[in-house]
Amino acid sequence: MDTAAEIIRALIDRGHAYRHEGDVYFDPLTYPGFGRLYGLDMSQWPKERIRFDQDTYPGDQWNLGDFILWHACGSNDTVCWDTPLGRGRPSWNVQDPAMIVKHLGLQIDIHGGAVDNLFRHHDYILAIMESYSQRKYANFWLHGELLLVDGEKMSKSEGNVLYAEDFFDQGYSPEAVRFHFINGHYRQPIDFRRQRLDDTVGRLDRLTAATRQLCRAAEEASAPDTLNAPEAVELLAAFAAHMNDDLHVADAVDALEQTLLRLADSEKQTQLDPSTCAQCTAALNRIDSVLQVGLLSA
Repeated sequence: MDTAAEIIRALIDRGHAYRHEGDVYFDPLTYPGFGRLYGLDMSQWPKERIRFDQDTYPGDQWNLGDFILWHACGSNDTVCWDTPLGRGRPSWNVQDPAMIVKHLGLQIDIHGGAVDNLFRHHDYILAIMESYSQRKYANFWLHGELLLVDGEKMSKSEGNVLYAEDFFDQGYSPEAVRFHFINGHYRQPIDFRRQRLDDTVGRLDRLTAATRQLCRAAEEASAPDTLNAPEAVELLAAFAAHMNDDLHVADAVDALEQTLLRLADSEKQTQLDPSTCAQCTAALNRIDSVLQVGLLSA
Protein backbone atom coordinates (compact mmCIF):
# COMPACT_ATOMS: atom_id res chain seq x y z
CA MET A 1 0.00 0.00 0.00
CA ASP A 2 2.80 2.43 0.89
CA THR A 3 4.52 1.78 -2.47
CA ALA A 4 1.31 2.39 -4.43
CA ALA A 5 0.72 5.64 -2.58
CA GLU A 6 4.31 6.76 -3.23
CA ILE A 7 4.03 6.01 -6.97
CA ILE A 8 0.79 7.98 -7.23
CA ARG A 9 2.19 10.90 -5.23
CA ALA A 10 5.23 11.07 -7.55
CA LEU A 11 2.99 10.96 -10.64
CA ILE A 12 0.97 13.89 -9.28
CA ASP A 13 4.14 15.86 -8.56
CA ARG A 14 5.42 15.27 -12.11
CA GLY A 15 2.17 16.31 -13.75
CA HIS A 16 1.12 12.87 -15.03
CA ALA A 17 -1.75 12.48 -12.57
CA TYR A 18 -4.24 14.76 -10.87
CA ARG A 19 -6.96 14.72 -8.22
CA HIS A 20 -10.63 14.94 -9.04
CA GLU A 21 -13.29 14.75 -6.34
CA GLY A 22 -10.92 12.82 -4.07
CA ASP A 23 -9.93 10.26 -6.71
CA VAL A 24 -6.66 10.38 -8.68
CA TYR A 25 -6.48 9.94 -12.47
CA PHE A 26 -3.61 9.43 -14.91
CA ASP A 27 -3.59 11.62 -18.02
CA PRO A 28 -2.20 9.45 -20.88
CA LEU A 29 -1.48 12.53 -23.02
CA THR A 30 1.36 13.40 -20.63
CA TYR A 31 3.20 10.18 -21.54
CA PRO A 32 4.75 10.17 -25.05
CA GLY A 33 4.04 6.97 -26.94
CA PHE A 34 1.01 5.93 -24.91
CA GLY A 35 -0.72 2.86 -26.38
CA ARG A 36 2.30 1.63 -28.33
CA LEU A 37 2.12 -1.95 -27.04
CA TYR A 38 -1.35 -2.36 -28.49
CA GLY A 39 -0.78 -0.05 -31.44
CA LEU A 40 -3.45 2.43 -30.36
CA ASP A 41 -4.33 5.15 -32.89
CA MET A 42 -3.93 8.26 -30.75
CA SER A 43 -5.41 10.45 -33.50
CA GLN A 44 -8.79 9.18 -32.27
CA TRP A 45 -8.22 10.52 -28.76
CA PRO A 46 -11.09 12.83 -27.69
CA LYS A 47 -10.49 16.56 -27.50
CA GLU A 48 -12.47 16.92 -24.27
CA ARG A 49 -11.33 15.35 -21.01
CA ILE A 50 -13.07 12.06 -20.21
CA ARG A 51 -12.47 10.14 -16.99
CA PHE A 52 -12.94 6.40 -16.43
CA ASP A 53 -13.45 5.69 -12.75
CA GLN A 54 -13.79 1.89 -12.70
CA ASP A 55 -10.89 -0.52 -12.31
CA THR A 56 -11.98 -2.63 -15.26
CA TYR A 57 -14.50 -2.51 -18.06
CA PRO A 58 -15.96 -5.55 -19.84
CA GLY A 59 -15.16 -6.34 -23.45
CA ASP A 60 -12.27 -5.31 -25.65
CA GLN A 61 -13.13 -1.64 -26.02
CA TRP A 62 -10.38 0.86 -25.31
CA ASN A 63 -11.20 3.58 -22.81
CA LEU A 64 -10.14 6.76 -24.60
CA GLY A 65 -9.56 9.04 -21.66
CA ASP A 66 -7.95 9.34 -18.24
CA PHE A 67 -7.80 6.17 -16.14
CA ILE A 68 -8.10 5.93 -12.39
CA LEU A 69 -5.16 5.36 -10.04
CA TRP A 70 -6.74 5.94 -6.63
CA HIS A 71 -10.25 5.49 -5.27
CA ALA A 72 -11.14 7.79 -2.41
CA CYS A 73 -13.30 6.01 0.16
CA GLY A 74 -16.89 6.98 0.67
CA SER A 75 -19.09 6.34 3.69
CA ASN A 76 -20.19 2.93 2.38
CA ASP A 77 -16.74 1.64 1.36
CA THR A 78 -15.26 -1.12 3.52
CA VAL A 79 -11.87 -1.77 1.86
CA CYS A 80 -9.86 1.34 2.71
CA TRP A 81 -6.47 2.36 4.04
CA ASP A 82 -5.18 5.55 5.63
CA THR A 83 -2.31 6.89 3.52
CA PRO A 84 -0.62 10.21 2.71
CA LEU A 85 -3.06 10.40 -0.21
CA GLY A 86 -5.99 10.20 2.18
CA ARG A 87 -8.27 7.33 3.00
CA GLY A 88 -8.81 5.06 0.00
CA ARG A 89 -7.43 2.20 -2.09
CA PRO A 90 -5.22 1.86 -5.19
CA SER A 91 -6.82 0.94 -8.49
CA TRP A 92 -6.10 -2.37 -10.20
CA ASN A 93 -3.86 -0.68 -12.75
CA VAL A 94 -1.41 0.62 -10.12
CA GLN A 95 -1.29 -2.57 -8.06
CA ASP A 96 1.06 -4.34 -10.49
CA PRO A 97 3.51 -1.40 -10.64
CA ALA A 98 3.51 -1.24 -6.83
CA MET A 99 4.38 -4.93 -6.50
CA ILE A 100 7.02 -4.68 -9.23
CA VAL A 101 8.72 -1.65 -7.68
CA LYS A 102 8.68 -3.18 -4.20
CA HIS A 103 9.95 -6.64 -5.11
CA LEU A 104 11.81 -6.32 -8.45
CA GLY A 105 12.86 -2.70 -8.80
CA LEU A 106 12.29 -0.11 -11.51
CA GLN A 107 13.38 -2.22 -14.49
CA ILE A 108 12.79 -5.85 -15.48
CA ASP A 109 13.72 -8.01 -18.45
CA ILE A 110 10.33 -9.54 -19.25
CA HIS A 111 6.77 -8.53 -18.46
CA GLY A 112 4.23 -11.21 -19.32
CA GLY A 113 0.51 -11.78 -19.21
CA ALA A 114 -2.46 -13.04 -21.17
CA VAL A 115 -3.20 -11.57 -24.57
CA ASP A 116 -6.35 -9.86 -23.29
CA ASN A 117 -4.13 -7.61 -21.16
CA LEU A 118 -3.05 -5.90 -24.39
CA PHE A 119 -6.30 -4.00 -24.14
CA ARG A 120 -5.65 -1.14 -21.74
CA HIS A 121 -3.96 -2.87 -18.81
CA HIS A 122 -0.39 -3.37 -20.03
CA ASP A 123 -0.20 0.02 -21.70
CA TYR A 124 -1.44 1.51 -18.43
CA ILE A 125 1.31 -0.32 -16.52
CA LEU A 126 3.96 0.80 -19.02
CA ALA A 127 2.85 4.43 -18.78
CA ILE A 128 2.78 4.34 -14.98
CA MET A 129 6.17 2.65 -14.59
CA GLU A 130 8.09 4.81 -17.06
CA SER A 131 6.45 8.05 -15.90
CA TYR A 132 7.39 7.14 -12.34
CA SER A 133 10.92 5.83 -12.94
CA GLN A 134 11.75 8.10 -15.90
CA ARG A 135 13.59 5.22 -17.57
CA LYS A 136 12.81 2.22 -19.77
CA TYR A 137 10.77 -0.34 -17.86
CA ALA A 138 10.87 -3.74 -19.64
CA ASN A 139 12.99 -5.13 -22.46
CA PHE A 140 10.35 -7.63 -23.63
CA TRP A 141 6.57 -7.97 -23.39
CA LEU A 142 5.16 -11.48 -23.81
CA HIS A 143 1.45 -12.04 -24.29
CA GLY A 144 0.21 -15.60 -23.95
CA GLU A 145 -2.88 -16.97 -25.63
CA LEU A 146 -5.80 -18.22 -23.56
CA LEU A 147 -6.55 -21.63 -22.06
CA LEU A 148 -9.36 -23.69 -23.58
CA VAL A 149 -11.03 -26.71 -21.99
CA ASP A 150 -12.22 -29.34 -24.46
CA GLY A 151 -12.25 -26.66 -27.14
CA GLU A 152 -14.24 -24.12 -25.08
CA LYS A 153 -12.99 -20.95 -23.40
CA MET A 154 -12.38 -21.49 -19.70
CA SER A 155 -14.69 -19.28 -17.63
CA LYS A 156 -16.67 -19.35 -14.41
CA SER A 157 -19.89 -18.82 -16.35
CA GLU A 158 -19.24 -22.04 -18.30
CA GLY A 159 -18.42 -23.94 -15.12
CA ASN A 160 -15.22 -25.33 -16.60
CA VAL A 161 -12.57 -23.55 -14.52
CA LEU A 162 -9.57 -25.74 -13.73
CA TYR A 163 -7.69 -25.49 -10.43
CA ALA A 164 -4.28 -26.98 -9.71
CA GLU A 165 -5.56 -28.61 -6.52
CA ASP A 166 -8.07 -30.63 -8.54
CA PHE A 167 -5.24 -32.28 -10.47
CA PHE A 168 -3.25 -32.96 -7.31
CA ASP A 169 -6.29 -34.54 -5.66
CA GLN A 170 -6.56 -36.86 -8.68
CA GLY A 171 -2.98 -38.07 -8.20
CA TYR A 172 -1.11 -35.92 -10.73
CA SER A 173 2.17 -34.48 -9.51
CA PRO A 174 2.83 -30.72 -9.58
CA GLU A 175 5.71 -31.38 -12.00
CA ALA A 176 3.48 -33.25 -14.46
CA VAL A 177 0.82 -30.53 -14.35
CA ARG A 178 3.41 -27.81 -14.90
CA PHE A 179 5.03 -29.76 -17.73
CA HIS A 180 1.68 -30.18 -19.46
CA PHE A 181 0.79 -26.50 -19.42
CA ILE A 182 4.19 -25.12 -20.44
CA ASN A 183 4.87 -27.69 -23.16
CA GLY A 184 3.76 -25.58 -26.10
CA HIS A 185 4.30 -22.04 -27.33
CA TYR A 186 2.89 -19.14 -25.39
CA ARG A 187 1.49 -17.47 -28.52
CA GLN A 188 -0.71 -20.49 -29.22
CA PRO A 189 -3.84 -21.36 -27.18
CA ILE A 190 -3.74 -24.45 -25.00
CA ASP A 191 -6.69 -26.79 -25.41
CA PHE A 192 -6.79 -28.91 -22.26
CA ARG A 193 -8.04 -32.46 -22.61
CA ARG A 194 -7.60 -35.14 -19.97
CA GLN A 195 -6.02 -37.66 -22.32
CA ARG A 196 -3.35 -35.13 -23.25
CA LEU A 197 -2.44 -34.72 -19.57
CA ASP A 198 -2.10 -38.48 -19.24
CA ASP A 199 0.13 -38.49 -22.32
CA THR A 200 2.24 -35.79 -20.69
CA VAL A 201 2.74 -37.92 -17.59
CA GLY A 202 4.02 -40.76 -19.77
CA ARG A 203 6.38 -38.50 -21.65
CA LEU A 204 7.82 -37.00 -18.47
CA ASP A 205 8.36 -40.53 -17.12
CA ARG A 206 10.30 -41.41 -20.29
CA LEU A 207 12.45 -38.29 -19.96
CA THR A 208 13.32 -38.94 -16.34
CA ALA A 209 14.08 -42.61 -17.12
CA ALA A 210 16.44 -41.57 -19.92
CA THR A 211 18.07 -39.08 -17.56
CA ARG A 212 18.70 -41.78 -14.98
CA GLN A 213 20.12 -44.07 -17.66
CA LEU A 214 22.50 -41.37 -18.87
CA CYS A 215 23.60 -40.07 -15.50
CA ARG A 216 23.80 -43.12 -13.27
CA ALA A 217 27.59 -42.90 -13.04
CA ALA A 218 27.65 -39.19 -12.17
CA GLU A 219 27.82 -39.75 -8.41
CA GLU A 220 31.23 -41.32 -8.86
CA ALA A 221 32.71 -38.00 -10.00
CA SER A 222 33.11 -34.62 -8.34
CA ALA A 223 30.93 -31.71 -9.41
CA PRO A 224 32.32 -30.15 -12.62
CA ASP A 225 33.66 -26.61 -12.74
CA THR A 226 33.05 -26.30 -16.47
CA LEU A 227 30.88 -28.02 -19.04
CA ASN A 228 33.07 -28.94 -21.98
CA ALA A 229 32.21 -32.58 -22.61
CA PRO A 230 30.57 -32.83 -26.07
CA GLU A 231 27.58 -34.69 -24.64
CA ALA A 232 26.89 -31.99 -22.01
CA VAL A 233 27.39 -29.20 -24.53
CA GLU A 234 24.98 -30.91 -26.92
CA LEU A 235 22.30 -31.25 -24.27
CA LEU A 236 22.43 -27.56 -23.43
CA ALA A 237 22.61 -26.47 -27.05
CA ALA A 238 19.63 -28.58 -28.08
CA PHE A 239 17.52 -26.96 -25.39
CA ALA A 240 18.82 -23.39 -25.53
CA ALA A 241 18.49 -22.92 -29.29
CA HIS A 242 14.72 -23.25 -29.16
CA MET A 243 14.23 -21.43 -25.85
CA ASN A 244 16.11 -18.51 -27.40
CA ASP A 245 13.67 -18.61 -30.33
CA ASP A 246 10.83 -16.71 -28.64
CA LEU A 247 10.62 -19.17 -25.73
CA HIS A 248 9.43 -22.09 -27.83
CA VAL A 249 9.20 -24.62 -25.00
CA ALA A 250 7.64 -27.41 -27.10
CA ASP A 251 10.45 -27.40 -29.66
CA ALA A 252 13.05 -27.15 -26.88
CA VAL A 253 11.60 -30.21 -25.12
CA ASP A 254 11.42 -32.12 -28.40
CA ALA A 255 15.08 -31.39 -29.13
CA LEU A 256 16.07 -32.23 -25.57
CA GLU A 257 14.19 -35.54 -25.68
CA GLN A 258 15.74 -36.58 -28.98
CA THR A 259 19.25 -35.74 -27.77
CA LEU A 260 18.72 -37.30 -24.36
CA LEU A 261 17.33 -40.57 -25.71
CA ARG A 262 20.11 -40.85 -28.27
CA LEU A 263 22.83 -40.20 -25.68
CA ALA A 264 21.23 -42.59 -23.21
CA ASP A 265 21.08 -45.31 -25.84
CA SER A 266 24.67 -44.62 -26.84
CA GLU A 267 25.69 -44.80 -23.19
CA LYS A 268 24.41 -48.37 -23.02
CA GLN A 269 26.99 -49.31 -25.59
CA THR A 270 29.99 -47.18 -24.61
CA GLN A 271 29.58 -46.49 -20.89
CA LEU A 272 30.31 -42.76 -20.54
CA ASP A 273 33.00 -42.03 -17.99
CA PRO A 274 31.94 -40.61 -14.61
CA SER A 275 33.29 -37.12 -15.40
CA THR A 276 31.19 -36.88 -18.57
CA CYS A 277 28.16 -38.18 -16.71
CA ALA A 278 28.67 -35.55 -14.02
CA GLN A 279 28.78 -32.84 -16.67
CA CYS A 280 25.59 -34.17 -18.26
CA THR A 281 23.93 -34.12 -14.85
CA ALA A 282 25.01 -30.50 -14.37
CA ALA A 283 23.68 -29.61 -17.83
CA LEU A 284 20.33 -31.24 -17.06
CA ASN A 285 20.18 -29.42 -13.73
CA ARG A 286 20.56 -26.14 -15.61
CA ILE A 287 17.80 -27.13 -18.00
CA ASP A 288 15.51 -28.20 -15.19
CA SER A 289 16.13 -24.92 -13.36
CA VAL A 290 14.15 -23.45 -16.27
CA LEU A 291 11.54 -26.16 -16.76
CA GLN A 292 11.25 -27.14 -13.07
CA VAL A 293 9.61 -30.46 -13.89
CA GLY A 294 11.86 -32.86 -11.97
CA LEU A 295 14.01 -34.17 -14.82
CA LEU A 296 16.46 -35.57 -12.28
CA SER A 297 13.83 -37.06 -9.99
CA ALA A 298 14.66 -40.48 -8.65
